[in-house]
Formats: sequence, structure tokens, C-alpha cells
Amino acid sequence: MDFIYSKAPIKEAIIDISIIEMDINLEDLEDEILKSLPKDFLDVKKILNFGGQINIKSRKTPELITSEEVLIGYMFSRENIKVQFRKNGFTINFLSPYTNWKEFFDISKIFWKKYQEIFKGIKIDNISLRYINEIKIPLPIKNFEDYIVNIPPIPKCLPQNYSHFFMQIEVPCENEFVAVITETTLKQKEKYILPFILDINIQKEIKGKIDFEEDFNYMRRLKNLIFEDFITDNLRKLFTNENRI
Repeated sequence: MDFIYSKAPIKEAIIDISIIEMDINLEDLEDEILKSLPKDFLDVKKILNFGGQINIKSRKTPELITSEEVLIGYMFSRENIKVQFRKNGFTINFLSPYTNWKEFFDISKIFWKKYQEIFKGIKIDNISLRYINEIKIPLPIKNFEDYIVNIPPIPKCLPQNYSHFFMQIEVPCENEFVAVITETTLKQKEKYILPFILDINIQKEIKGKIDFEEDFNYMRRLKNLIFEDFITDNLRKLFTNENRI
């Protein structure tokens, strides 16, 4: 059963589809890309790569001979939504305040369809669904595990508390998906709040086509299961769950 939290800690949700980079001139497609955008996506920026050659006459005086800007894509945004059409992939970022999966998924599906219409003959390399959660844990804490289940153990010879930690695990899952889970604490900005990041990234290398709806809905269900296994009822109370995300 899925829950929706009225105060969900989602800082950012990301759908990313990497493709084998295409040898195309994006400037030839600029008009087609801009015409395909919904009218409310008014903020359009070019994504550039910078390159150059350096001539080292001596160890102390390297000299830049040539430099160039290479157009690799476009980013367009509206309020808390950013979309990238690149030669090497498609990315959509849904920033806080996050509403719900249906809105995020529906917008992503619309733009992915537009991307495929413009960038014909693409070969997908990797897909991922990533949720970055910033959880505000109230201080003082007697036991971190009152809030987060999976944390790195401290050797018994040391004081049993943290000033900071970072942990990342990568777990192979069914159907060739991989879950990459990152936990870390951030620098404290509020006196009685410890900011904690739970970053869940579900990935899959692709050898062929994807079923956008089936694949990303599966990834979302897996993400939700992981999230629930990491938190305790003490955190659920802070999120004031009514249903689920």
C-alpha cells in the first residue's frame, strides 16, 4: 500500500534517460525544439561544453591556444520544473515543492515524447529515477536509529554518536535494475534541526527500447519500498502521512 505524506521531504525528483551521443548539429534543430515547447516554459538556455588546447611552453607558463564552446543541448524551465534536451540524453528535474507522482510522471511523459519526435534514431544507454530527500531530524537525538534504520555502525570503543557521516550502497535488484542509496548529514543551519539526506537512485542499463510507463512506475514502486525501509514511525509522524507518495 502506497502512502502520501502531506509534508513529504522530497527536495528534488529526477528522471534521466541517457543515450549514445548523436552526431548532429543542434542549431539545425533549434527552431523545431523551441516550437515544440509549451507556452509556459519561457526560460530557455543553451547547454554548452567548453573545450580547448593548452600549449605548455614551460611549467610556469601554460598558454591557452584555442578554446571553443560546443552546443550540446537546451534547458527550459517553468517555476520548479527544469527540462533538458541534449545530444546525449533527456533529463527532467522536479524541484521542491514536489506535488505528486502523477503530475511529475505526466509532464515527463509529454516531454519524452517530444524529445523522441525531434531526436530521431536514438539509442538508449541508461535510465534512472532519483529522489533526493532532505529530512529535518529534531535535536537532541538520543539514538539516531530512532529515526533512520540503516546507518553506519560505530566501533564500540568510540562514543556512540555522530558529528557527520556519509554512506553509499549499490544493490543489484530484479530485472537488472540497480539501487544506489546515499545517506549523509548536512551542516546544521537551525539550532535544533539536523538536516539528513536520503538519496535514492534507481538505475538500469538498457539494451534496446524502454517501456516508459512500465519501467518508471516500477522504479517508483521500488523507490517507495526502499524509502519506507529506511525510516521509522517517528519520522512518519513528522511527515504527517495521510496517504503515500
